[in-house]
Amino acid sequence: MLDQNVKNIKKRKAFTMLELIVAIFVISFALLGIYSIVQEIIIYNSIASSRLIAAYLAQEEIENVRNIRDRNWLQKEQWDRDISSTESISYDDPFSRFSKKITINHSDDGELKKMEVLVKVEWKQNGKNYSVAAMENLYNWYSQ
Repeated sequence: MLDQNVKNIKKRKAFTMLELIVAIFVISFALLGIYSIVQEIIIYNSIASSRLIAAYLAQEEIENVRNIRDRNWLQKEQWDRDISSTESISYDDPFSRFSKKITINHSDDGELKKMEVLVKVEWKQNGKNYSVAAMENLYNWYSQ
């Protein structure tokens, strides 16, 4: 009887060791899955942050063109002075990963004079190219 109990205890230790190895394998596999999900979330968060910055940069360039137009009005100048027709300007800032391209197209539909300002911001992140574009129509609504 005593020998039977000792044999059962020895069998249970071996079975318990097998359970432990399987449990460690399952837990490590689950942790590996969680780690890869967290890594993807960090990458997507970084890309979303860059998109937001690019959208703000594009809007800032549109505001710069609007400010030139408004300054011309205040100085009683031609509304589109210092803003070339079909102008395409590229900015590559060495301190930033973003590059900006501004394209301005003028159109004249009778009394309605407008300029179409298109800004495209591009950047490279994680080996992929990304871009954000913003467009605004600015009108000569102020009559002098």
